[in-house]
Amino acid sequence: MKLNRSSRVGLFCALALGVSACQTSAPGVSEGALIGPEGGTLRVGSVEVVIPAGALSAPTDIQIDVSPSVVSGIFTLYSPVVHFEPAGLVLAVPAEIRIPFAGDARLASAFVRGTEREAFAAFPTSIEAGRAVTRISVLNSVFIGTACGGECCDAANGELDVLLVVDNSGSMREEQALLVREFPRLARALASGDRDGDGVQDFPALGSVHLGVTSTDLGSGAETNVRTCETGFGQDGILIASAGSASGVATYNAEDPASLERFVAQVSSAAVLGTEGCGYEQPLEASLLALSSAAASPASAVGYEGRVGHALGANAGLVRDSSMLAIVYVTDENDMSVADAALLGNTDPRFSSVPANLRGHTFESDASAILPISRYVSNLGALRADPRDLIFAAVTGIPMDASAEATRPDFAALRASLSTRIDERGLLPVCSSANGVAHASRRIVGVAEGLDARGASTVLTSICEADFQRLLDGILAQAAARAGGSCE
Repeated sequence: MKLNRSSRVGLFCALALGVSACQTSAPGVSEGALIGPEGGTLRVGSVEVVIPAGALSAPTDIQIDVSPSVVSGIFTLYSPVVHFEPAGLVLAVPAEIRIPFAGDARLASAFVRGTEREAFAAFPTSIEAGRAVTRISVLNSVFIGTACGGECCDAANGELDVLLVVDNSGSMREEQALLVREFPRLARALASGDRDGDGVQDFPALGSVHLGVTSTDLGSGAETNVRTCETGFGQDGILIASAGSASGVATYNAEDPASLERFVAQVSSAAVLGTEGCGYEQPLEASLLALSSAAASPASAVGYEGRVGHALGANAGLVRDSSMLAIVYVTDENDMSVADAALLGNTDPRFSSVPANLRGHTFESDASAILPISRYVSNLGALRADPRDLIFAAVTGIPMDASAEATRPDFAALRASLSTRIDERGLLPVCSSANGVAHASRRIVGVAEGLDARGASTVLTSICEADFQRLLDGILAQAAARAGGSCE
């Protein structure tokens, strides 16, 4: 049954406020109370706001208004909109908001007005005794609803965690600059829900983002034949600290008006890694070390006995259990995540007879020398219980015309375009641009194909393109879909 506006108001009132309140009140119903540092509970019908002890430093008059307000057409409302006065009041301890709703409990999500263009952002939501429950640290408008209109829908997810794995070898200065130049556009789109910059919200904004940066440099173990590959373990997958983020985790929070610009500045600082890193790039193993909490590398990998991942150690705070997770690689070389550090030196006759710049390609399929692709498909895929919450993205060494759709790669065409070509000059590039050349990134493409088959989202673009727009647009499209609850 389709309800007209007055009928919808009546239904919302009956659900949230009780029939008698609707009969004696205007469409909006308000209630207020003086709440002190000891905390308290405000109720308007069945809407309940619990302000805990310590949230306020002084007695404050707080008003709640429950109103059938109009919001962006991307949302289907399951409840009225709950407004607060004073709007924007910051709480030292989050308040718990309990709102009854009429709609699919599987999809019911709390949407809270954020500070970036006042867009509504998806917040973590639980369903308890027929009411949707969320927590907010700033008193602002909130409602229960869904933003998914397709045939396959989940609850909205407004949490995104991102690991950027950036090549810091000698050929990457221009590419790092491109990343820093274009990243703010992605950040602002995620924070506003405005995909195309026209000032209209297109999808639920993200409530929070965590982002960390690490490099492709895992050192060379005990020996090396490349000047920039120091003995030891390089960055080891540990996040790079930046101005204002000693932990290496840059954070955005939709409730903090200063958060977005600070977040962009922190990421831009961390992503300029320089070009003195090891020329034997190991982006896949770097990402596994960064994100794993158990033993991530066997004893043979780069010669370090008992090496473990850093998710619960140095990189704690980057990844949350309930978030979308995006792993993003920026590199112009094939991955060379070694199983035997002797591959990087000159003392083992198995490897020393092969020129250093050809070893990654010569021994690519030798699991005793280079760790197999299956390792990363299995272990990175296991990081999310729902594969649709994993975004595997790379701007890397593939031909510019190999895949017309960044978010729907033609893996058969990509594989065919990435064969090794060698002449008297050495390994030939797979593409070239004003910024330099790139070599075939078969291993990253192989992991992407494996994860795609498991249901993860994949984004692949060529590092030889003039900018990173397709990469960032692809990541935005995948994150926006999950933020709205799409599971297609």
